[in-house]
Amino acid sequence: MERMRQIRKGLFLLLFCMIIMIGCVTFNKEADSNKDDENDGSSWLSDEKQSAENTDLQLKVTKADEEAGITIENNEDYQILNNVVKSNPQLGTPNDFSMFTIDFDEEVTQNLDMITFLGINRLAEPIKNLNFNITFGNDSGEYVWENQNIDIPEETFGTFDPDHAIPIMLDITEEQLEVYQTITEESQVFSLDDFTFDTE
Repeated sequence: MERMRQIRKGLFLLLFCMIIMIGCVTFNKEADSNKDDENDGSSWLSDEKQSAENTDLQLKVTKADEEAGITIENNEDYQILNNVVKSNPQLGTPNDFSMFTIDFDEEVTQNLDMITFLGINRLAEPIKNLNFNITFGNDSGEYVWENQNIDIPEETFGTFDPDHAIPIMLDITEEQLEVYQTITEESQVFSLDDFTFDTE
């Protein structure tokens, strides 16, 4: 229950930021689970990836919210998220799982205690029970997380269907938030390592 309260609080804070910035919101921090590319599995969202031949992305409600009776149609928060997804229908690395976060200005982010990502499944099959180590920071050696293990259990988030996005909220401290606010397109370090999941 405590984790769900944190998730809902994070979603509220995300949506507050999105309402303020809805006219210029862009998804531009990305980490994917593919370790074979020249960037060691991390890169910024590029025009090439946005224009890749993906099926249009769809937003999915987390399992916990769905069990609480929440749908995209009856929940304003998810409606806002859905509008963002519809504005970026090609988002996500083809044939891979990737995570994107939204850039906010410092004034908006100064009181956040979570960073919200969209977890996007562009694999050919549903996946669940995700586990990985995340590294997210800047090239000066300052990190929000450095090789931090993250568990995304099916009990809370459900199954990540192909071509669907699910919101993921990760806790941060004030010190981590200060580092997050320093990250730019040029300085970012973002990767997912030791990525594992179950299939249906």
